[in-house]
Amino acid sequence: MKKRKPFKIPHLSDRTLIKLLCTVAALAVISVGIYKITEYYPEFVTKYYSNGLYQILTYPGKLIASLFPFSIGEILLLILILLILYTLIRCVVKTTANFIKKKSRPLLPMVRFTAGLLTTALCVLILFIWNGGLNYNANTIAEKENLTIQEHTPQELFERTVYFINNANTIRLQEDSDGSAIDNRSFSELCGTAQKGFRTIEGSYGMAKGYFTKAKPAILSLWMCYTNITGIFPYIVPEPIINT
Repeated sequence: MKKRKPFKIPHLSDRTLIKLLCTVAALAVISVGIYKITEYYPEFVTKYYSNGLYQILTYPGKLIASLFPFSIGEILLLILILLILYTLIRCVVKTTANFIKKKSRPLLPMVRFTAGLLTTALCVLILFIWNGGLNYNANTIAEKENLTIQEHTPQELFERTVYFINNANTIRLQEDSDGSAIDNRSFSELCGTAQKGFRTIEGSYGMAKGYFTKAKPAILSLWMCYTNITGIFPYIVPEPIINT
């Protein structure tokens, strides 16, 4: 019987790594350049990117993410962090060994690690821009839906907030005989209701059209609580994550 070879992280040659870094850097420069230019053309971005290219580029990712009941984005983030830490420790060990053995290029592992980290960061930047970042240059929701924006005083905003609080409390008392504000529906049921809501209003609001991945509970909920984050939508992995 043949012995199985131990798993090893693919090792790129120095020349290949440099070529990869230069290629990714060039793509990043082009992507950032397009991002900056499109800041002056919101209608063009809305018509051809938000309502067109964005829907096509993100559909496969949304489809894959919808197959899993947990957050793919958070898991990938944790894997990336662990991989970077592992590579860094390995790099430090190799660099130290090179100095002890007095090799000709003792800092080569550190240089390779820096190049790899920079390449990864640029890839993330490119994905962010094309997977949704350009939407920041599109028309605002008010412009898309022809909504009228009015300025209000702090006192008016305060009174409106109190109005919503009072109405919310009234509805809760009507729904729960014990006066509690606990919704007996599961997180999945609530998210399903939200999706039905999008389907209901998509005829009236164009921004509600398209395929939406069901929201998922955050794996890093405790960390998000400490940072006061209630939810995120990472463009790189198009899935809404809610701090439950």
